[in-house]
Amino acid sequence: MQKQWALSLDGTEYVIQYQGSKLSGIIKMLINGEYSEYAPTLVRGVGMFAKLDIADKDVVLKISLNGKKVDLIVDGLNIDNQEPTQINNRPELSSNKVNKNILLQRKVKTGLGSYLTFVVFTYVNLVLVMLNASLSFPFSATVPQIPLIFGRILYEAQGMSVFYMTGIIIALSLASGYLLLFFLSRKRVVPIWIQ
Repeated sequence: MQKQWALSLDGTEYVIQYQGSKLSGIIKMLINGEYSEYAPTLVRGVGMFAKLDIADKDVVLKISLNGKKVDLIVDGLNIDNQEPTQINNRPELSSNKVNKNILLQRKVKTGLGSYLTFVVFTYVNLVLVMLNASLSFPFSATVPQIPLIFGRILYEAQGMSVFYMTGIIIALSLASGYLLLFFLSRKRVVPIWIQ
C-alpha cells in the first residue's frame, strides 16, 4: 500500500510518499523525491509511529496495528481527517529512541547472518559425518550429529540399515529445527531467544 500527501510547512512545499515497509519493519519513504528509511516505534493498542525529519515541525507517520491504514500527523493534527492526535509528548517517538531502534535492528541482522552460517555449517558437518570424513567445521551444532553417529555405529555393528536411516532422519530434523528458527526470527524476536 502506498500513500501520498502534499503540504506546506514553514513556506516550503513537501510531497511525502509512504512506499511501504521492508520485512525487517523499516518504513520506506520518499520526501520530495528523496528516499529515506525510518524505524517505527510500536505504541501498544494504538499503532506504529515513525518521526520524520522534515523542517522544524513534529511530523509523524502513523500506521495502524493491522497495517491497512496510514496517516500523517503534523504538530498533533491528523492531516487526513483533521483531528487532533495525542502523541506529541510521547517519549517513544524521540529521535534518540528511533536511532537506538535502527542500531538494534542492524545488530539483529548481523546476528542472523552469523546464525545462518552456523546452520549451513551444521548441514555440511552432517554430510561430512555421513561420508566418514575426518574434517569438520567447529562453528556448527553438535546435537544433530549425535543420532547420526549412533545410527552409523549400530548399522556397522548389526548390519541393519534401519538404524542408520533413523539416525539420518533425526539428524536432519534437528538441523531443520535450527533453520526454522532462523526463518521465524526474521519477523519476530521470540525465536531469537529460543536459539
